[in-house]
Order: sequence, then structure tokens, then C-alpha cells
Amino acid sequence: MPASEPWLDSHIEGWRGLLFIDVGANTGEWTEWAQSRFVAVHAYEPDPRAFEGLKRVERCNTVLHNAAVGATCGKATLHSHESSLQSSLLESHPLGHGDYSLSQEVPMVSLASTRLGADVIKIDVEGYEAEVIRGLGDAKATLLIEVHGKFAEVVEALLEAGYPMTAVLDAKVIAHPLGGAVQNHFWMIVEGQDDADR
Repeated sequence: MPASEPWLDSHIEGWRGLLFIDVGANTGEWTEWAQSRFVAVHAYEPDPRAFEGLKRVERCNTVLHNAAVGATCGKATLHSHESSLQSSLLESHPLGHGDYSLSQEVPMVSLASTRLGADVIKIDVEGYEAEVIRGLGDAKATLLIEVHGKFAEVVEALLEAGYPMTAVLDAKVIAHPLGGAVQNHFWMIVEGQDDADR
């Protein structure tokens, strides 16, 4: 379990599979967690500072991508916070994490364009969650999403992406101890359509 997210342990401790995709990998806590549980891991991180740290967890079953993930392919503007943990593709952080010190162009892919069939996709992108979901294509992986103040947009994107209303209504919501559901900052687990055994 990633050391910074111990409250999620009981919800994901049994997760295993062929492919884990880490969107917003930062310096690799989740990537490292997944390496011993999944046959392969793909990690996406657009912030060059965090990507340097991510390289320390590279293993033979792991592919690192210095790119953002969104609804389309092309370029995006990354707004860098003094802490790479709060860098975002949004011009202002939805939870008000202060001013951005630098903006830079970064490559962007959609997960549909990668044609990777994941078992689990973890999304932690500082408010850009809905755009990542809109780029899933036909994939119906189990999603582990850190929601940053845009819950209604996330729900709308899930329905647009073809997740059934029942999956959205049955989603597990785990309060974030640093913000909790009161501030619309929490983790959300949406089961994939073919995950009856999880």
C-alpha cells in the first residue's frame, strides 16, 4: 500500500491482474505498489520534476511515459506548482492549492489511443479526472479515482464513457483525511463491468 494513502488499504489489498495503469504517477508510490501485484504497469506523469523521481521505480515490468493523459492526443499546458504533487492541467487548482509558478507545454495521450486493456486504472490528476475518463474509449477497467472538487463532472464523464448508472451508484467513496467528502476531495472506486470476481 502506498505509504501516503493507508486508508485505502482495506479496499484494494486483494487487487491483482495483468495490467495496472497509473495516471498521474508523480514519483511512483502507486507504480511501485502495483509492480508486485500486476504483470505489467504503465505509468504516466507529465511534470518533468516528478518524472525524474518516477525513474527510480522503473522495473522490467514497468513502462514510464513522460506525458499527460486526457480526452484527446496532442499537446497540453501543464501548470506547475512548487510541489509537483499539485501540478495540474487546469489553470487554477480546484481545491485552491495556491499559485502556479510555471506553465509549460507537454505531450498528451488518451488511454483509448494506447490500446492498452487495463484491469485497473488509477487516476490522480488534480482536477482533470473527467477528461481522463472521457479518453478511455471502450475500456471498462476498474477505476480508482482521486476526486478533486469536480464530482459532478466525474459522474457525467463516467456515464458518457459507458459505465452503467448502477456502477456509478454503487461506487465506493472513501473520504480523504486531509479534506474529506465535505470539501469534495475523496477517493472513488468504480468497478469495471467484467470484475465480478473482485
